Amino acid sequence: MFLSRLFLSIISALLVVGMLLSVYILATGMFGEKNSHKINKLWASAEEALTEEQVITENTKVYKQYIYLCGDVEVKPLGETAALVGMNKDDLLEMFAAGDGWQVHFELPEKLVLSRRVDALCSKHENYRHLGIYNGHLAVFQGPLGVNKFLMEVIENKQLSNLPAVWQEKLNKGMEYNSQPLQVKAELEQELEFATEKELYAVLENIDELS
Repeated sequence: MFLSRLFLSIISALLVVGMLLSVYILATGMFGEKNSHKINKLWASAEEALTEEQVITENTKVYKQYIYLCGDVEVKPLGETAALVGMNKDDLLEMFAAGDGWQVHFELPEKLVLSRRVDALCSKHENYRHLGIYNGHLAVFQGPLGVNKFLMEVIENKQLSNLPAVWQEKLNKGMEYNSQPLQVKAELEQELEFATEKELYAVLENIDELS
């Protein structure tokens, strides 16, 4: 009788140990280091799916950002956004295509920024003037230094070669303003860039006296 009970106890203990080993093997096989990357991928895919499903809501704040030639950036809230409600990322990228100059910055559903480079000067710098060179002559350009796109006037009686050497050097550096060190840029701004036409013509008169 005693032996039969002992035998049953041993069998029961072996069964328990076997069950515990099975659980351990399953657990380490699923969550061990070897397979943890698979689980992480599943979680990442789930998060990505949620992100793709994000859409513009009535509470999404939408802004238009204009980046001007002078480097200034202007941000304005988009007045009417009702037409955008319900759109996801794919819809927005189709409407505001990169080929049309748009860059779309997503922070859905809280915020959306639509950026676009503008081939113009900002309202402040459109009144600026700077001196430069055009076809070997002294010239006046609209805008700040670094923007040589908008030629306003070529001073035909002022050839670069006839100007004092110091002015020739300044003007040549001014035409390459964006590649100059910060200190040189600051000096050029003081001498070649003007916030008003009155300041510009005062310097032109001074050049007349020197040449």
